[in-house]
Amino acid sequence: ALGLPFLPTYDDYQFKFKIRLNEKSELSFIGVGAFDRFKLNTDLEDPDEGQQYILNAVPVNNQMTYTFGAVYKIFHKKGYDAFILSRNLLQNELYKNKDNNPDSIRYFELESVEAENKFRWEHHSRTGSFKIMYGAGLEYATYENRTFQIVFRDSGPSLVDYNSSINMFNYNAFGQISRMFFGDRLTLSAGLRMDGSSYS
Repeated sequence: ALGLPFLPTYDDYQFKFKIRLNEKSELSFIGVGAFDRFKLNTDLEDPDEGQQYILNAVPVNNQMTYTFGAVYKIFHKKGYDAFILSRNLLQNELYKNKDNNPDSIRYFELESVEAENKFRWEHHSRTGSFKIMYGAGLEYATYENRTFQIVFRDSGPSLVDYNSSINMFNYNAFGQISRMFFGDRLTLSAGLRMDGSSYS
């Protein structure tokens, strides 16, 4: 109705759910995500110069992303332990067919996926006027990319055909101690963190 040369559709969601298992433990779930679909309005009647340029230049684009997580807490007399599990993903798909005709040659295509799976343990406690926190984490990350493109030049067409796949384990350990002063108006804290990766 607006005469747009492209037609975007956006769908988003989020949720949060907490279960109190007993007096000393609880379980929480959280998630956010989006599905974005972007297609060209090839049914546009008599497009002007700007609209036609967009139809000729812009590829079809579909994207999906989400983050899911769960937290299990065990409470004790001076604090709690938290076990955190999460996954996030971003997936992209772009393509372009000659004259925007699905039956004609596809001269550009890109597919990429990035994903991370994480686990973390944290210990929180109080000792007198001090707050203490320490823990460790582990992560498995993957990245995949496939790009195919026919580039048209005066000297003739050339081909770009690119594939990449990377996966790695990352790990960390951390600790922090803090204390409030002057009636809780000043907080001093000190901490240490170590990170490593199988990539390096």
